[in-house]
Amino acid sequence: MRVLVPYSGLGTNSTYGMYRWLTETDYEVVAMFLDVYYSSDEYTAFEREHFYRGVKWFKDNIRDFKTIEKKCEQVYPDSYEPVRENFTLNMETGSYKNMRKVYIDTAKEYKVDFLSSGKSGEDSNGSLSKAVSISKGSGYDYIHPSWSLTEPVTLENRDQAIKEMSAKWSQREKLPQELRNIITDCTCKGDKGICYFCLDLLLNEVRPETGQELDDVILEKLCAGKFRHLADPKTFRLDRRTKTYFMLLGYDTEQWCNDPVVEKELSDKAKDMYAKAGNI
Repeated sequence: MRVLVPYSGLGTNSTYGMYRWLTETDYEVVAMFLDVYYSSDEYTAFEREHFYRGVKWFKDNIRDFKTIEKKCEQVYPDSYEPVRENFTLNMETGSYKNMRKVYIDTAKEYKVDFLSSGKSGEDSNGSLSKAVSISKGSGYDYIHPSWSLTEPVTLENRDQAIKEMSAKWSQREKLPQELRNIITDCTCKGDKGICYFCLDLLLNEVRPETGQELDDVILEKLCAGKFRHLADPKTFRLDRRTKTYFMLLGYDTEQWCNDPVVEKELSDKAKDMYAKAGNI
């Protein structure tokens, strides 16, 4: 069996998926780095560096596999749909279509049996059609390592999968420390203070919870996974994660903007985290 695994080298979900495929199966893995049209050259280079660092670790410590690079062009224009079915606010969806095209084209080129999807619990706060990946006539099943390595997500089991998927925070805990160090990095290296990527990673360092309990605390605030029902159809939006993480780290809304003491504190915590991971 051959599986196509989109692997960024920096993202928790794709790293966790790679780790599971290589340690829990004997499948032939095709790891794909994707140069995406909406990413800057600087960020693409940063991701590519981590991709090859991860590839080296996997090959040195687990087993061999094939690596490829592909470019995701903007074939489909930006488009907007309700953030969820019958919700008021919208989300951009054109990027999903462009990436899906590359996945299917590459799957055909390399004659894989199915596709790996990095979608995890935190991704399920959007529309059901974007929360998980389903075949939809493409001819390829999508396997979500956050849920199962054997059972593809279908329309019939989608709700169950969404409720049971792990999220990135418990996934990080399951990775070997050397591999976790690779993904504990950010282009700002903590200099921004309030940075989405830094705050995301700090949740594992600062919050007292671990494992599924940590996932649940965060997913409840995101209205994701088994907490999807908490979202207000009139006001729910997807672009508040940074502020949500900020508050989950123990700060309040009054400290959100222009508080130099808080920014310095977060910057120091992030830099310490990156230094421990060997990335500063």
